[in-house]
Amino acid sequence: MQTSLRLDHAADALAQAQAAMAALRLRMSAPRDDGEALLRMSSMLRATAYGQPGTLAFATALAIDEIRRRGEMPVLPPPAIHPQVSVVLCVSHVDACLAALCELSADPASHQAEILLADDGVDPGLAMLPVLVRHLRVISVADDAGADCNLAVSVCRAPTLVLTHGGMIAAPAADDVWIGRLAATALERFGVSLAAPTRRCDGLRIAVSRMLWQAAGGIDSAMIDGQGLEFADLALKLRLLGGRLIVVDDSAAIPAGDIGPTRSWQAVAGFRARWNDVLMKPAHAA
Repeated sequence: MQTSLRLDHAADALAQAQAAMAALRLRMSAPRDDGEALLRMSSMLRATAYGQPGTLAFATALAIDEIRRRGEMPVLPPPAIHPQVSVVLCVSHVDACLAALCELSADPASHQAEILLADDGVDPGLAMLPVLVRHLRVISVADDAGADCNLAVSVCRAPTLVLTHGGMIAAPAADDVWIGRLAATALERFGVSLAAPTRRCDGLRIAVSRMLWQAAGGIDSAMIDGQGLEFADLALKLRLLGGRLIVVDDSAAIPAGDIGPTRSWQAVAGFRARWNDVLMKPAHAA
């Protein structure tokens, strides 16, 4: 009996040794990238000067260090004294924000605009971007995309608002409401058909006069379903207030992100409860 147990233990030890050797051979055969690994380690060491690993301060410092290593930062013009357009960036990650800022800074219309970032707290590096990108204002409300957009709009000064995740700056006429494909697709899910796009504005969520936005009450966070339903809800409110909905061609219609099935279902149920009478009318096309 004891001999059998010893043999079993020996077999287990041998199997563990063979597995360890196989893992070692796999690591040795993998292509080496010592340069990137050393850069990552040095970034982590520098980040410990601001906080312990796992803390927000550490994550923020690490993100900023990685941003610096990417090279040239976008250069925004100073905000216009009397801006014609307020651009609110609705992005959740540093990479997407930097790409959008590079596009916006290259647009001549940026000299007549003010640019704000609505930070939902997903990426801690976003809060530190003003250190690297001059003239960028960051408005932060952690874990609530609707609230951060509403707060950002509340400090906007221009008569026209453009909520976007990138692209060029474009503004509609006073009573027109431009919506991107994300909101248009959300409306189509509930049978609301709009005319085909006649213009292009990549990255657009919604563009509207500040007066109409304020009358509609902005974005309702309860309508956020991860697929643009909050913008569809806002668009219907704006139409009731006299706005003319116009779909723009947006080849980069990026969903807001996964918020979980429970909240998504609640948003859809709330949307149906609010708009059921309107959606059931025979003629609801704009």
